[in-house]
Amino acid sequence: MLKKYLGTFIFVVAVCSPGMTSAHQEGVSFDQVVGEYRVDIGYNPPSPQIGAPFVFDFDLFQSSATSSIPVDFDSVWVQVKQNNIALYTTRVDKVPSEDATLSYVSQVSGEITVYVRYERNNQTLVETIVPISIIDEHADSARILLFALTGGTGLFVGVVVGLSISPRRREKIIRIFKKSPPSPLY
Repeated sequence: MLKKYLGTFIFVVAVCSPGMTSAHQEGVSFDQVVGEYRVDIGYNPPSPQIGAPFVFDFDLFQSSATSSIPVDFDSVWVQVKQNNIALYTTRVDKVPSEDATLSYVSQVSGEITVYVRYERNNQTLVETIVPISIIDEHADSARILLFALTGGTGLFVGVVVGLSISPRRREKIIRIFKKSPPSPLY
């Protein structure tokens, strides 16, 4: 009887418990070995867009091929740059037993560079750089619209010109092309 209730209890707890909030769950993870550390920076969504928030989370491990031993750190210093111009700088304090996370909204599109420095007791443990592409969804839509309008206009002009040439004139143009020798391709 106890096994039946214990199994049901474990099932209900597993299904109903809220999961941990982490950028690593559905986003992109940037892993890099720097010296004796393995830096693990995640961000979500995988394709950040201009004006939309995305979340970073920061983890640090001992660099080892066989295991991932977490390294204690107090804070992460983060600076976001584009073309060597600082757009945002902050310090993210790590709460014990939780991930250090940062929510960021980019106001620029294109390539940005995120400089990250892990610290413990105001001493630098390790630094790294993460390149990220910020998508401007509206610019992409405008480019597609411009391409469609240009292609559609060209097609329309071609059809109108083709239909406006009389059949006699068309035959004359075809005869001219058949009589002329091909030009050398040099």
